[in-house]
Amino acid sequence: MRKLSLLIFIICVGFIAGCGGKSFVQPKLSRDVYNTGGNISFYYDNITNAAIFGGNGEIIQYYEPDVAKGWEEGGNRIGIQIVLPNSVKDASSGSAELNGKDYTSKDYLKKINDNYYAIFQPIIKEDEREMKLKITWEEGCKEQEYTIKIQNGTIFMKNN
Repeated sequence: MRKLSLLIFIICVGFIAGCGGKSFVQPKLSRDVYNTGGNISFYYDNITNAAIFGGNGEIIQYYEPDVAKGWEEGGNRIGIQIVLPNSVKDASSGSAELNGKDYTSKDYLKKINDNYYAIFQPIIKEDEREMKLKITWEEGCKEQEYTIKIQNGTIFMKNN
């Protein structure tokens, strides 16, 4: 009986201290404050959690490598940001996966004007116009998923 009581106590403490599989309201994804990608259209579909960039004849800018920004390679980039849900208590324990690449909160968590954002500026390729972003705001919490799409007819600026 004592072992069972101890086990129940440990499980309860784990749920109180950690996220315990908690779900957060899925925040809206928007363009990053830097407008990475240039002057292109953006639409966010709240129902499917899809971010849609570009349009017929619109141009996604090419960026050279920039170590200060963490860009090890050049390419066409777009920028996205998500305001952290208010109820997140330990965002430093969160993680994300974008198009198969893993990120820790140190890679994406930025503070701008007293708000915390998850900011990503991935390379987009003409033959890979769709990618998935999966994010867990705190360790042990439920993962949230977003789709990022580039509209057909969008032009990819070339490296000069």
